[in-house]
Amino acid sequence: MPSDHPASAKQSVSVRDFGSVGWMVFARKAHPVIYDRLMREAREANVTPVEVHHYVSPEESVRLIIENFGVAFVAKGVAEQFRCQDIAVRPMFDPSLQVSSYLVLRSDQSSRLINEFGRAFLKKVLPINRTEAPSGQLLLRL
Repeated sequence: MPSDHPASAKQSVSVRDFGSVGWMVFARKAHPVIYDRLMREAREANVTPVEVHHYVSPEESVRLIIENFGVAFVAKGVAEQFRCQDIAVRPMFDPSLQVSSYLVLRSDQSSRLINEFGRAFLKKVLPINRTEAPSGQLLLRL
């Protein structure tokens, strides 16, 4: 969002913070479930964007934000690349917009490439909650 948007003073934002501005959103075909959840959240909150623009690459939304078109909805990893004084980046609070990702590896996996990928993944992530399932699987809540 533009750094002078009222919601930029908040630690986290909600769809409710973005009525009456333009929205830049990924195309529905990129992630139909999240797209539909975002639009449903907006309907339920009686929030209507002035206009919805579907971007091909999130980077194109930066120019539109700086030109005061409105706000962009992007993934966390992408948003972290948008650091500049004209743009405020805040996490979304809406629980229905959160998704879970899983990495599942077989215990008898013999592929060195897959095992190295799994090790690299585990080194990269910082587990918040580490539990063991009844089946003996290690579960990481990230």
